[in-house]
Amino acid sequence: MADGGWFGWGCFGKTSGVINCLVLIIGGAITIISFSSICWIVGIYMVCVGVVVGALETPMLCQMFDVGKPLAKYSGAVTPPWRAILYPCLSVFCFWCKGVSSILAALLLFFSGFSYFMVWLGPPTIRTALATKRQELSDRINDQDEESLLGSPPEFAEEPQESAAPWQGFINSVTQQAGKAVAAAAVDQMKQGMNST
Repeated sequence: MADGGWFGWGCFGKTSGVINCLVLIIGGAITIISFSSICWIVGIYMVCVGVVVGALETPMLCQMFDVGKPLAKYSGAVTPPWRAILYPCLSVFCFWCKGVSSILAALLLFFSGFSYFMVWLGPPTIRTALATKRQELSDRINDQDEESLLGSPPEFAEEPQESAAPWQGFINSVTQQAGKAVAAAAVDQMKQGMNST
């Protein structure tokens, strides 16, 4: 899905947009039944906005009506940045009538706009950066041999043989060989870990 994935902000925006379409139409019909002229206007406005949001979020519903076919045809062209701007702007007029249905519809419409704004910002950069770094490390490990990854062994200052015990040279060589073996095993383990992911 190009607008944020099935389990991301795009899913929340789409789901809240569909729910909001129903809330706007039903809430608009309830708001029209009032004694205030501004609430009548807001109720009619809510029904019209509900139709527009329904056409943008579920264009297949508009295919049933001749009037909605052109709107449904171009609803795919309204990208998440435009929806992120459009939905909060459409929600402002709903606050003029102080009713539960108009306030709920306006808040849901604002949340849909916020969800599309988060889609507009893009995916989290931390996950992308970590995946890129993991790929770079994997490429470096696969391209180099073990000696270049381990580095050269440190140069130890040679002590005079007279002061050193005869077994000191043997222990130094065993320690160096064990260090190389442990480092080689660690590199092999890292290669297997990178190849398995």
